[in-house]
Amino acid sequence: MSRPEEEIAEAPEVEDSRLNEAGDPEATEDTIGEQETSVPDEAAGVTAVVDKNTVIAYDFAHPSHKLNSRLPVLEVINEKIAKSMSTFLSAQFHQQIEVTAVEPTFEKFQDYVAALPPSVSINQFRMDPLQGSCILILDGDLIFMLVDSFFGGVDLLTESKGQRRFTPTELRITERVRDNIFKAMMTAWEPVIRIQTRFQGLLSKSEIASPAHPSVVVVCSRFEVEMKAGKRECHLLIPYSVLEPVRPQLTSDLKKMCDQDYEWLQEFSQQILGCDLELEGVFAESQISVKQLMNLKVGDFIPLGKVQTVKFSSEGIPLFEAAVGVSNGMVSASVTKWCERRKKRKK
Repeated sequence: MSRPEEEIAEAPEVEDSRLNEAGDPEATEDTIGEQETSVPDEAAGVTAVVDKNTVIAYDFAHPSHKLNSRLPVLEVINEKIAKSMSTFLSAQFHQQIEVTAVEPTFEKFQDYVAALPPSVSINQFRMDPLQGSCILILDGDLIFMLVDSFFGGVDLLTESKGQRRFTPTELRITERVRDNIFKAMMTAWEPVIRIQTRFQGLLSKSEIASPAHPSVVVVCSRFEVEMKAGKRECHLLIPYSVLEPVRPQLTSDLKKMCDQDYEWLQEFSQQILGCDLELEGVFAESQISVKQLMNLKVGDFIPLGKVQTVKFSSEGIPLFEAAVGVSNGMVSASVTKWCERRKKRKK
C-alpha cells in the first residue's frame, strides 16, 4: 500500500514540471519542435497531447505557406519547353521521343533531395538577370537510354544499380541535352522575362545533400521523357526566391493574359489603319494596232468612249469602283461599288 501512495504523490510533481517547461518564457526552439512533432505511439497505445498554450513560431517571410500555390503561366512555359525538347530529342536521336510537362510543385529542398535516385546528373545554372542558382536534374537511366539510342543500341531499359561516375561519352550526351533545354527555356520564358541561361557546373549528390538552408522552398518542374525503351524524367529545380521578382506575371490568370494580348492586337490594328496606301485608278482603256501606234502624231485623238466609272486598286489588288468628276475645283472620285473581295471581308 505504501508504493501506490508514493506514485500518487509524485504524479503532481511531474505534471507541474511539464507546465513549467511549456510556460517558461525562455523555452528553447528545440522544446517547441518536440511538442510540434509529437505523434501517436501505436505500439504503446499512448497519444501525446500538444499543449494548446504553446506558442508556435511562424515566419511570414518564408514561402512555405505557399506550398499549395499554383503558377498558371509557368505551366504554359513548361508546355512550350516540353514541345521544344520533344522536337530536338527526336531529331538528334533519330526516333520519336515524347516529352510531357507535369504540373509544377512546391517542395522543400531537403525533401526533394532525399527522394532522388542514386544515379542522377545534377547541373547547376543561373537564369540571368534573376538572382540565384537553379538545378537541372537528369535521371541517369534517361542518359543511358539516350546514349544507346545515339549509337544504335537495342531499345531496352537497363536500370542503373547504385551511384557511379558518368563516362566521357555520357557527359557529352548530357551536355547536348542540357544546351538544348537551356535554349528552349530562353525561348519559352521570353514573353515573361528575357533570360540568359548560364551553366555553372556539375554537382554530386553529396554536395547538395546538406545545403545551407535545407527548408528552402523550390519550384519543381517535371518533364516525362518517353522513348521506345521506356519512360524517365528530368527536373528543373528553381528556388522560390529566384521567381519572386516575376511572381505577379507567373500567377496571372490566363484569361487576363488573353485580354492583354487582345489589347495589344487592338493597338496594333489601329497602327495598321493609320498606314498610307497608294491608290491607282485607270480612267479608260482602248486597243490599237502597232501600225496605228507608229503613225500617231502630236495632236492626234484616241477614242476612249464614255467614261462612267473608274476602278481603283492598290498594289494590284482591286478595291472599289468610283464615278469621276470635279469637286471644289479638283478632279475627284465618288465610290459607287466595292469589289467582291472587299464585300466578303466586310461580311
